[in-house]
Amino acid sequence: MKAILSILLTLVSLAAVAQDLESKPFVCTPEIQPAFPGGFDSLRSFLSKNLIYPKRNAVSEDIVVIEFVVNIDGSLSNLKVVKGSCERCNKSALDVFSKMPKWIPGREADKPKAMKMLYPIKFKLRD
Repeated sequence: MKAILSILLTLVSLAAVAQDLESKPFVCTPEIQPAFPGGFDSLRSFLSKNLIYPKRNAVSEDIVVIEFVVNIDGSLSNLKVVKGSCERCNKSALDVFSKMPKWIPGREADKPKAMKMLYPIKFKLRD
């Protein structure tokens, strides 16, 4: 008898929870990623004007991946190399990101939110 009563109480509790969930709509709050002012083309233009390409003895391609945080005011912080190349390429990539203007911050639930980003920079090095 106790087992039946326990099962009935469990079923009644589950039904109450399910009814409560049905009465409250599920709201998905989309996340909007941070953006460079003017968009991707402006970012590429900024990089082409400000990135210093170190010289090397042979032709090669290197990729440096920079991790950074776009803060709620659009400023960049916590710059670091997560996939590096030569020391000069790493330094050049960090330098150009430290000179960037403020980004448009990311948003979640229509509020600014600090977000971590990754950005690869391709270096084509020549003599």
